[in-house]
Amino acid sequence: MSLKIKRKILPVNHPDIALTLNNIGMIYLKRLDYEKAGKSFEEAVEIVEECLPLEQRADAAQLYNNIGLLEYNRDNLDKALLYYDKALTIQLKCLPPMHWQTAAVY
Repeated sequence: MSLKIKRKILPVNHPDIALTLNNIGMIYLKRLDYEKAGKSFEEAVEIVEECLPLEQRADAAQLYNNIGLLEYNRDNLDKALLYYDKALTIQLKCLPPMHWQTAAVY
């Protein structure tokens, strides 16, 4: 419901829509519905990439971390590591190295 409302009142590439898609993806991930989780995460990444360069968005790091978790759960460990590395790279550009969110990605 929240996603439908946001899509009606916000621009199509608004960061709040990406955040909602990320949250929906996490629900699908917890339900072990990896296909739907992946689709939600992919759509969120597309929106975030339109808003600002990923290196300037700390929330994009969380999104990549979640995709890494998805790939880890799919047993695609090499792919998971790539997404975790991407999340860490973004975190280090956006936040201090001793920030708790950076530590969470490590």
